[in-house]
Amino acid sequence: TIMSMTCEISGEPLGTTQEEIVVTPSGHVCIKRLLLTKLAENGGLDPFESSIRELPLSEDQLVTLAKSQGGKTTAPPRPQATSLPSLLHMIQKEYDALVLELFDTRKALEDTRRELSQALYQNDAAV
Repeated sequence: TIMSMTCEISGEPLGTTQEEIVVTPSGHVCIKRLLLTKLAENGGLDPFESSIRELPLSEDQLVTLAKSQGGKTTAPPRPQATSLPSLLHMIQKEYDALVLELFDTRKALEDTRRELSQALYQNDAAV
């Protein structure tokens, strides 16, 4: 059901959104507005396909999922988010994950800068 799905672009639960939900030909489910934005950014190529096999994707290839007509339904809160200590623990875990990702990103940036600097010096020495 849509209630248990999440957008593969934003990670947002699809059961709580009022926006249009679509499926790509490759089987990925996401919010239509976000997918169209992503398509505009990368020149109409499927954002879920690898860079080796770039496939064009257009709006008419998307399949819209219909929501149930059984009244307005909201997703119940996750069991681990029902008390303040568990909510604080979840926030701490998310913060830790973000800090670790930032560290890895900064390290990769520094490595890339070092490689670029070395390549520029080698190119300058060859001229």
